[in-house]
Amino acid sequence: MPFFVKSFRPRRNDSALVMFDGINSVERAQDFVGCSVFLERKNVEQQPATMDDAEELPLSYFIGFTVVTDERSERSERTPQTELGVIDYIDDATENCLFVLDDGTMIPVQEEFIEWIDHKNKRLVVSLPDGLLDL
Repeated sequence: MPFFVKSFRPRRNDSALVMFDGINSVERAQDFVGCSVFLERKNVEQQPATMDDAEELPLSYFIGFTVVTDERSERSERTPQTELGVIDYIDDATENCLFVLDDGTMIPVQEEFIEWIDHKNKRLVVSLPDGLLDL
């Protein structure tokens, strides 16, 4: 039976939060938890890989990106120093969104932490405050 998608938010590489027209209760929605959803590619919004401004990108765009630290303060000739992991999903359950890495590490989604985005190689270079990863 076809359903019409009201909203679609990717949660991980292999899952999403989907709201369907006509499914208006939690009880009814529970019947569909864990089900496969098939969408035509033309109906899924794609983000161009050439966007430079992180503010214009949906957070789901970064799922699958490798997060690396950049210890240099100078903007030219950046060399990532430490690979932290791959963004597995976005935790947006609270007001403060988090990148959740494949090892469970959580990094607050803060513009001031993002140094640059390598769209081609799917790498997010960050500069984190001292001690943040020790929490």
